[in-house]
Amino acid sequence: MLSNKTAVKARLDERKLESESILLLETPEGQSIPIRVNRSRRARRLSLRIVKGSPVATIPLRHPRDTSQLKEFILTHTQWIVNTLSIQKKLSPEPIPSPCLPGSSVLFHGEWQPFSFRSPSKTRPGYGVFTLGESLTLTLPIDLEDYGPAIEEALENEALRQIPPLMERLARLMNLNYNRLTLRSQKSKWGSCSQKKNISINSKIIHAPLWVQEYLLIHELYRHVLDSHLGRGIYNVNHIRPQNYGNNDRQGHVNYLPASHSYSSVKTSTGKYCLLC
Repeated sequence: MLSNKTAVKARLDERKLESESILLLETPEGQSIPIRVNRSRRARRLSLRIVKGSPVATIPLRHPRDTSQLKEFILTHTQWIVNTLSIQKKLSPEPIPSPCLPGSSVLFHGEWQPFSFRSPSKTRPGYGVFTLGESLTLTLPIDLEDYGPAIEEALENEALRQIPPLMERLARLMNLNYNRLTLRSQKSKWGSCSQKKNISINSKIIHAPLWVQEYLLIHELYRHVLDSHLGRGIYNVNHIRPQNYGNNDRQGHVNYLPASHSYSSVKTSTGKYCLLC
């Protein structure tokens, strides 16, 4: 049963019900929010997410065609939709702009680096030498309409080169071990750690400063030894690199994932913030 606080209007565009449809959510404040509805073979339950500032509802393909359950699901999450859209408007810009061309700025290691063309490649016809600030040199095809995907792939490779050695150093420093480290581009998590000590890290962490990368890796290293996810581990994390973590606030240094990604954070009694996955 819906409360008066969540009693809002929703209209459904029936013309594209087979594959994709649009729900128009009208809040009590008079705000109209279009919600794209997708049917998915892989989905097992109703879900809501925000992608580039737009709500998307996913329905399992086997779900009944009757939209009443979907409408109720959206209505009960109206406040979450409004709050998340409001938060995302305050987030940092996309780490890689779209389209991305020479002269654009790309977020790398917490700094906005200019993406520049230097010269044609002497060894690869049709390719050129590009730089990302003074720290990274890339060989990419010339005359692309959007260099964003190529830069994203290059930064994923850079994460594969930089993150594993960093994880090994931190594990030795804390006298902790892990089974396997995997880096992948994820949509909704910074990282995770399984009971078998397999750690997965979002490769997009390469956009963040080194101290944020360390904080995340230490957090995941401690996950499998903690009884309480927000207890003793936070104390230890905050004391590994106190000179790096002590004066950094969440708003300025944590929002490095694109707006389509999500994260949460918890402020501890000591005033430190802990990244959660």
